[in-house]
Amino acid sequence: MADFSKTPAGAAAGGSAQGEWNTNKAMLGMAMRFKVEVGGLDLGHWSSCRGLNVSFEHDEVECGGNYEYNVLLPKRLKYGAVTLVRAIKADDTKKVEDWLRKVTKEWYAYELGGPEYPGTGMKITLMDAHNNPVYHWELRNVYPKNWKGPDLDSDANKVALETLELAHQGFL
Repeated sequence: MADFSKTPAGAAAGGSAQGEWNTNKAMLGMAMRFKVEVGGLDLGHWSSCRGLNVSFEHDEVECGGNYEYNVLLPKRLKYGAVTLVRAIKADDTKKVEDWLRKVTKEWYAYELGGPEYPGTGMKITLMDAHNNPVYHWELRNVYPKNWKGPDLDSDANKVALETLELAHQGFL
């Protein structure tokens, strides 16, 4: 199989072998390379990110005399909760705990008559094989939904994991 990344651009396109070298390489996102920032705080790399999705809800209406299709009336967008999983690492886990503590204090302040907790922004950045950013998603008004620490068992021989589940109000 020919490797066109090492041939002149003209030859790769079926032309002559003279010309500039083709240096345009597609940056492909690697599913295992991503990092997360929340409220400007770098929460580091995670081993798993699930639930980054959006559903377009609508109503179907039957119209008299129209026998081909139902009319679709848009309702709202619905975003799934994002679940992050990774191995416990002292510095990274402390950052998450500190952020959760800050959010908790802001929630309690609101209950005592303080300003409403506005939520915070979150950025999930997908990297290529060389750790260069390929694409990112910016989530609005992120709220912690659940944090789960590791299952500790003296009979188990596995890495201790933490799970952080986040609700948000969208990325579109």
